[in-house]
Amino acid sequence: MSAPILDLDLGNTRLKYRYRVEGESAREGAIAHQDGLSRTEFRGFTPGRVRIASVAGPEILEPLVAFCRERWQVEPELARVCESCAGVRQGYDDMRRLGVDRWLAVLAAYHGTDTASVVVSCGTAVTVDLVTAGGAHLGGYIVPGFDLMRGALFARTSAVKLERLERPETLLPGNNTVDAVNRGLVLMVKSLVQSASAELNGDMPVAVVITGGDGELLLPFLAGPGASTNVQYRPNLVLDGLPLALP
Repeated sequence: MSAPILDLDLGNTRLKYRYRVEGESAREGAIAHQDGLSRTEFRGFTPGRVRIASVAGPEILEPLVAFCRERWQVEPELARVCESCAGVRQGYDDMRRLGVDRWLAVLAAYHGTDTASVVVSCGTAVTVDLVTAGGAHLGGYIVPGFDLMRGALFARTSAVKLERLERPETLLPGNNTVDAVNRGLVLMVKSLVQSASAELNGDMPVAVVITGGDGELLLPFLAGPGASTNVQYRPNLVLDGLPLALP
């Protein structure tokens, strides 16, 4: 009988977790960093292993590591980027500059498709990574996330004051400021993803794998009737990648 495993994805704004018992996901959830570590959130958990993917700073990671040691007497295992793992070869000149969240998402996407893949993470930033069918990570793109782009317009313009983004019904030109911003930001990211897909395409099919909290804003405009690619939405792709990096 294997010990339960707690997988943690420590992002820029929140912690996502998945508790596995006998290899099966028993419980999943998320905690905003601003709420702090909730001891009640993990009530009943008795992990024998804790695996962490972190892009947060030490002020967030170190208390979490201490919490695991105190609560369960477990030394957490931290995922790292390496030259190759689970059939994928990373494509950065300096792999220390590649975020571990992107790396784990690439690993999980590669093992969830049988074609070349464009891996799109829609979080604080939007990252787009390209992976060939043979497992070569070709690098990618990083742009501000939807809320960062909206916030820049809100802060730096006098008339474009959009309090929050909403998923548009269409990407046709907007006839008011709210629609123009909502549609324009999604169209920008959609165009980036389609351009990345064209880079990989050639004569081969390409899968688009979307993850991240804002992924559902983008999904309807890449999937559905008339879509030229296989589109998947996997909201916990980083957690899916942890067992591949730390089996």
